[in-house]
Amino acid sequence: MTGFLGRNRWWIGRIAVLPVHLLVFAVAAFFLVRAIPGDPAREVVGPEATEADYLATKAELGLDGSLWSQLMTYLGNLLHFDLGNAIMTGRPVTTDIADRLPGTVELAGIAFTVLITVT
Repeated sequence: MTGFLGRNRWWIGRIAVLPVHLLVFAVAAFFLVRAIPGDPAREVVGPEATEADYLATKAELGLDGSLWSQLMTYLGNLLHFDLGNAIMTGRPVTTDIADRLPGTVELAGIAFTVLITVT
């Protein structure tokens, strides 16, 4: 009979590398979003905005710093669950997620029930 560590070695290893995986996924998401062509600040202010409005929006969105400082700000905000405001609604992203989470969980539950029933 093996002890707790022996029986759960695989799970402990998976949980131990979870922070590394989350960091890699967050950095990959950051750079994939930055690879999209276009300027987010220019899209927010529109084509008829003045240069001052554009620069103010760029600073407000945190896009006026270096790529490294933007990445560190992004990771710090993720760590504190501060996802900022949605560009389309102006509401906090966490509020938008919280509003849609019950429906998402319900849909996943129904899909899981159908999956179990069919198989």
